[in-house]
Amino acid sequence: VNCTNNTAFNVGLSQGAWGTFAGRRMRNLVNNEELVYNLYTTAARATVWDATTNRVGGTGGGMNVDRLLTVFGSLRGSDNTAPLEAGSFTDTIIATIEY
Repeated sequence: VNCTNNTAFNVGLSQGAWGTFAGRRMRNLVNNEELVYNLYTTAARATVWDATTNRVGGTGGGMNVDRLLTVFGSLRGSDNTAPLEAGSFTDTIIATIEY
């Protein structure tokens, strides 16, 4: 994030193209198989990073100072029990930055 010095900001992440905040989904576009995963606000993976309630914030350092945010991800093992074919899985997440 790069914004005005001392300006508070919040970053929200969308639920993705096919999932929900309870379980985002990556899809293999060749055979429509899905992997359920989620994105979290910390390495402990206790809080799902969403678009409204559980956002990550900080304070801007000026237009030449980047504030880096780390997104923590994890496959949801209890939802991914069936064997899948090897392939590429994709999803699109939109980050919304408010300041």
